[in-house]
Amino acid sequence: MGECKQQGRYVGKLSRIQAVDHIHIEATLECAEELRWFYGELAGLEEVQEDGVEATVLRFRSAQVEIHIHLVEEPEIETVDERVTVAVPSFAAVKQELQERRVPFQLIRGVTWTDQRLSLLDPAGNRVALRREWPFGPI
Repeated sequence: MGECKQQGRYVGKLSRIQAVDHIHIEATLECAEELRWFYGELAGLEEVQEDGVEATVLRFRSAQVEIHIHLVEEPEIETVDERVTVAVPSFAAVKQELQERRVPFQLIRGVTWTDQRLSLLDPAGNRVALRREWPFGPI
């Protein structure tokens, strides 16, 4: 991939990773700042920084679950399956931010009206779902 160009202003609160255990994905080192915007500001996750932890791993947390993004020269990127799902409190604000930045996404509706998610690629190219968490915030 090599190109990373997304940065923004939306800061989510109360976002949470939907997973049973930690998630491990890969990206290039050049994408680090854009990934901080995507997972930290847009998705609203807490970035975890600890002394002594290698600088080639970005970590984001909600509750006890973390996303570990390993920064490597030749990442294995999976664009087909959603590797990460994050429930966001303001689906409308995330959608608006993505539209303003012309970040392509697909709106996916489930069986019920409240089951909605945005399927998109993070700045490194990993497939991610940003999911509406009901009854969080405005639609």
